[in-house]
Amino acid sequence: MTTPNPRAKSDAAPRGREGGAKDGINLNNSTPIQPTSPAPTEDITRFLRALYRDGDVFEVRAPKCADRPGGTYTSTVSGYFTHTTIDMAARAIAELDARNKPLGIYITLNAVRPDLLARSANQLKFKAQSTTQDADILARRRILLDFDPCRPAGVSATDAELERARALAMLVVAELTTAGWPEPILGLSGNGIHVLYEVDLPAEDGGLIERVLTGLADRFDTDRVKIDRSVHNAARITKVLGTMARKGDHLVGVAGIEDRPHRRSALLMAPETTAPVPSALLEAVASPKPVPALPASASLVPRQSSGTFARFDHTPLGVRGYLERHGIRVTGERTKGDATWLYLDRCPVVQECVSTRGGTDIAVCVSTNSAIAYKNQHNRGTGLGWVDVRDALEPGYKAWVEARGWATGGASGGFVSASGGGVPEDWPAPQPLPEALPPVIRFDPSLLPEAFGPWIKDVADRVQCPIDFPAVAAMIALAGVVGRKIGIRPKRHDDWLVVPNLWGGAIGRPGVMKTPAIVEPLKPLRRMEIGAKGAFDDAKKTYRAALIVSKIAKKETEKKIRKIVQSDPDGARRMAAESFQGECERPTRARYIVNDSTVEKLGEILNENPNGVLVYRDELIGLLKSLDKEGQEGARSFYLEAWNGTGRYTYDRIARGTIDIEAAIVSIIGGIQPGPISQYLRGAAKEGMTDDGLMQRFQLLVWPDISADWVNVDRWPDTVARNRAYAVFEGLNNLEPILLGADTDRLEPDGIPFLRFTPEAQKVFDAWRSDLEALVRGGELHPALESHLAKYRSLIPSLALLIHLADGGSGAVGLTALNKAIAWGVYLRSHAERVFSQAIHPDLVAARSLARKILAGELKDGFSLREVYRKGWSGLASPDEAEAATKLLIDLDWLAETKITTTGRPTTAFRINPRLHELKDAQNSDTPSGGTDKGDRSPPPSPYNHPSGGSGSASSEGSPKNEPDDGWGES
Repeated sequence: MTTPNPRAKSDAAPRGREGGAKDGINLNNSTPIQPTSPAPTEDITRFLRALYRDGDVFEVRAPKCADRPGGTYTSTVSGYFTHTTIDMAARAIAELDARNKPLGIYITLNAVRPDLLARSANQLKFKAQSTTQDADILARRRILLDFDPCRPAGVSATDAELERARALAMLVVAELTTAGWPEPILGLSGNGIHVLYEVDLPAEDGGLIERVLTGLADRFDTDRVKIDRSVHNAARITKVLGTMARKGDHLVGVAGIEDRPHRRSALLMAPETTAPVPSALLEAVASPKPVPALPASASLVPRQSSGTFARFDHTPLGVRGYLERHGIRVTGERTKGDATWLYLDRCPVVQECVSTRGGTDIAVCVSTNSAIAYKNQHNRGTGLGWVDVRDALEPGYKAWVEARGWATGGASGGFVSASGGGVPEDWPAPQPLPEALPPVIRFDPSLLPEAFGPWIKDVADRVQCPIDFPAVAAMIALAGVVGRKIGIRPKRHDDWLVVPNLWGGAIGRPGVMKTPAIVEPLKPLRRMEIGAKGAFDDAKKTYRAALIVSKIAKKETEKKIRKIVQSDPDGARRMAAESFQGECERPTRARYIVNDSTVEKLGEILNENPNGVLVYRDELIGLLKSLDKEGQEGARSFYLEAWNGTGRYTYDRIARGTIDIEAAIVSIIGGIQPGPISQYLRGAAKEGMTDDGLMQRFQLLVWPDISADWVNVDRWPDTVARNRAYAVFEGLNNLEPILLGADTDRLEPDGIPFLRFTPEAQKVFDAWRSDLEALVRGGELHPALESHLAKYRSLIPSLALLIHLADGGSGAVGLTALNKAIAWGVYLRSHAERVFSQAIHPDLVAARSLARKILAGELKDGFSLREVYRKGWSGLASPDEAEAATKLLIDLDWLAETKITTTGRPTTAFRINPRLHELKDAQNSDTPSGGTDKGDRSPPPSPYNHPSGGSGSASSEGSPKNEPDDGWGES
């Protein structure tokens, strides 16, 4: 039976013969097709168009498909379509999905041979005998990353399991985007997450795709979510996004069992244009290639070379392979101390010199520091060294070495390499330095509340700064306005309360427009501050007038009291009490922003403003250092308490007496430079000052990459966008929690009103927190970073509540706001890893400083440790710092340590690898490949998988090295 849909006249596709199909499904039965639900042809069409290009032919396949609705007989449905008949394919797929309800409908990832169209041209047929094989694929166009939650076989995923897959997929996409991978296609497969990248590889790819999947799985797999390693073959099929996934029974509403529903797959994001992942980036994440065994004949053929000489690993195995490839037989091997001796049957230089004395008189020694030596105890071997051996095996090698002025090791037994000479060929290749700064994720504007996105993008574009700066400032300003008006209880029943209070800052070198980027989002608060001051000034005038009247009335009352005090003492007391009731109340000034105040004065301000205030410091380092000073323990303790926003604080001073702060809550925002924050964190870690969690409370502290590009943007602000955002602040300033459906705790009548999550959001939050707790309790993180991430327990609910309120939400906080908050968490974690890396890896910071000095020629070959730390260089000013730097550079084969025997104590010298010039971009050793403050090597924007399905990129994240004075007043 053919489908009843007539083919459009514009379709010029060939007809299939069997069954007379016109443009749809040939079901080979007589039951008319009645789709059970509207066919989502638009979603399917969009997915197919994202996957294929002009001229492509692809297969549609549905294994184990029932022959009719409710039927028990199953077979494989298959058909082939062209790019010009994608609409026809989408209709056929949608009808099959609705009518026959297959377990799943799939398509080939890669285009197939065009002649396969003749199997079933532009139609679907039951009982397909042949389907696409690897040999039928023309080329590899896509690689599929299938994130599959762990669960029993043959069942659908729960919402919590699906959320874990989504979270891991988001993390991997963010990491790959940071590494330079282009934007992928993102999809919900129904029970997992599909991430599709474009590639440009031959059908026979030599196992590269398989190694990529293995490498990613080895790196990212968890005990709850796996990356499918098996989807590497060329003829791989993938779920048609937009169709139903029907694995197992549709299990919903069974008491005591989590729902395992059938779900419709969905295309979450498809970029307008795609680009193939470069092969170099694929290889960077791929598992290593298997090392092939050497042919048996290879060890018997000497290798002659002229100008190009062999490279091999300076290990016993590598040296042995080198010798055997040149026809030298190794008769034995023995390890003694830190060296391995390879015994030879004869001398490679003097051919007639054969080994005697039990075979130990002719040998090559390989030390653990990659140095190589040669000994020949025969008279004819006197004076021979490893360079002579190589010259005998590769004629011209010794002359090539001497022509470059490199030492050759000299005497027999002398090591050439780390401890004896400077022959580059005998040193291991130096390894590139690890990045000084871990890569960070670029901010996605779609994570902001809807009213904030256009406003913040406009600010970033006009200021020409990273969008991260104003975005973070806007969220902290939002927290400053909401304060303690309303909170969120993140558990379903528990009374744990989170107040959405935030601390954060912008890290960047001077001149990257941190100050104006922060000041702009704070303008709504400044407007409120100015308005409140005006109202306060008016109230003061009224108060002073009332005070004059009160004083006169008080004098009159005193006269009356004097007259009756003797005759009617009780009446006099009543009259005195009534006079106090009529006293006018002193007005208080509403405050929103505080710039610089003592902690005592800040306490007085908070007593008059129980909703809290925002502390803005242009340079945060000043605040941090002031809290480290001796005698400021009380101030530090106050700020630690004021971060929670749920408690009170009391301090006693001789001059001021006892001050009770009923509501201690302070938001913080400011700017700081990379140098001071790095130095501060290293010092704090060394002195144990990171244990109290002060720095970990700065959850919105961002250190974005700065672009070297800059354009002069001179236009009026986007008034519509700005007014819309300002209206959000005004509305939340006058927030009435009861009107939003907030609850109050009957045991805390004066407590903070609160919202909870919706049931759907609660499941997602519980799954997210379960993964967070496993991470922070696993013992694998540095304590400083572990403490920071532990505070995400409150960060994610805080951000979800703020986004919910800013988007005009009422009642329980939903999944849209929570998903955005979780994506914020992924983004902020990458910045936290960059920030705390300065304390976690001080040896790397010191090693990069030492590397710069070596490359600049400020240290000579054979330098001592004392020469390093006595110069007082930054990060190298102590013996411990200098020693840590040399150890790391030794591990990376930049240096080799050698002991020098003297008449006194032995000394240590550090030899410099003469092959350092081979490192590409070595002079830029302080610039990580992911982009830094020194120039734009930033990765493309990171897509986030949240309900909007969109991906955003930072808007005009350029910043010049020396900006002109454009009136923004950057300090």
